[in-house]
Amino acid sequence: MTLQYSQINYLSSKQIDLGVIRDAIDLCQAGQLFYSQTIADMDDYNFKRIFMDMAATRRSMLQHLVPLFQRIKQGEVASYDVQPISSSSFITGYAHASDAIKQDKLWTAVGWLLDVEQQALNQLKSAARQVTNKEVAQQLAEGCAWLQMECDSMKSLYVGSKNAAN
Repeated sequence: MTLQYSQINYLSSKQIDLGVIRDAIDLCQAGQLFYSQTIADMDDYNFKRIFMDMAATRRSMLQHLVPLFQRIKQGEVASYDVQPISSSSFITGYAHASDAIKQDKLWTAVGWLLDVEQQALNQLKSAARQVTNKEVAQQLAEGCAWLQMECDSMKSLYVGSKNAAN
C-alpha cells in the first residue's frame, strides 16, 4: 500500500485528501479488526494489554477520520475520487501474525506485527504530509503519535521478553 498522491497533478487537493483519508480509514479498520479479534487468542497478559491499546487507538482514529471524510466528501461537487489503494499487504501481515498466535508462536507473531506496524506508521506519516486540509493532517499526525507509542511499547516488551528468555 502506497499513499502517494502528489504525482497525480490533475486531481484537486480535496480529491487527493479524500483518497488519503479513505486509505487511512482502510488501514485503521484492518488493524482495529485484527487486534480486536486476536485479543481472545492471547495468553500473555502484557501483549494482550498492548493489543487492546492498539485496537483502542485504531478505533479512536476511526472515530475522528470517518466524520472528517464525510464532511469533506459532502462539500465535493463533481466527484472524481482517487481509487482506494489496497491494504492487502497489511491484511496479509495481520493474517500471518494471527496464524502464528494460534500456533503459540508469539515471538514470530510480534515480529511480523512490528514490521507491519512500522509500514503502517510510515504510510500514515506520509499521508499526513500529503493532505492539504489542516484538520485532516492534524488528526493523522495525532493518530501517528499514538500508534508510535503503542509500537514502542510492543517493541520494548518484545525485546525485553526475548532477552529475558535467553
